[in-house]
Amino acid sequence: MLSSIAIILGFSALFQVLRRHLKSSNQLGEGVKDVLIWGLCSLELGCVAQEQGVLMEEAGMVVWAVSLVLVVTWQISAWEGLSPNALGNIVTLTRPGLLRVPAMLAGSLISYRLMSYFWMLELSTRHKDRGARISAEVCELPWASPLLVSMMAEYLGTLLLVTIPRLYIFSNPTLANNDASLRIRGFITGLLVLFVVWLGMDISGAMYNPTLASLLLGGCRGHSLTDHVLVYWLPPVAAAFSGEYICSKVERTEAETAKTKKKL
Repeated sequence: MLSSIAIILGFSALFQVLRRHLKSSNQLGEGVKDVLIWGLCSLELGCVAQEQGVLMEEAGMVVWAVSLVLVVTWQISAWEGLSPNALGNIVTLTRPGLLRVPAMLAGSLISYRLMSYFWMLELSTRHKDRGARISAEVCELPWASPLLVSMMAEYLGTLLLVTIPRLYIFSNPTLANNDASLRIRGFITGLLVLFVVWLGMDISGAMYNPTLASLLLGGCRGHSLTDHVLVYWLPPVAAAFSGEYICSKVERTEAETAKTKKKL
């Protein structure tokens, strides 16, 4: 357990340093740096998520749950507005946003190769042959939910995670005025993520992140490539657009209400 915790902390610190050095570099164009930085976010999440799988096997669900909340808190408070989820970039429908998506997918997939080599050090007994044991050639989905049920779980879970933080956590005046570091709001969001993941874990795996799903579940027996796209790409993307619409509408209504109250 301690080795997995140390690995997660080590990777988190390493990628944070890499992002900062890349951001301050004068040897690359701004567009290239932007794409690489977002790719590093996805690479970090992939490495951390895979080691969290080891942590779950070694220490159980409770320790894994705590690690999930803390990782989300770290991402929100330390990543300076970056996200390991490509959905926010897809929704923008802008050239810079869409260019980040393949980089993030590449980062996720590269993380498997990186962790496979790292596990060869066998810092934990669970690391032995782990790369081969979780590879796409041998992995199998542990749930047998109907395709439509899995699609609905991914859609609803993503919708909750897109709308609730934006409307009720990050825009909350009390929190905004007393949480400049974003740690409190990050922690609350982490608890929300844990709850939504728990709700969908035995239905679809509760990915809510297309690139992460491609890393952890892509090629596993139980879903064809078409099934994978239908469950782990289309519903989250649709939910992201739905969430953007809902949030924009609520925010406009609140702004108009505030203006009306001022006039009165």
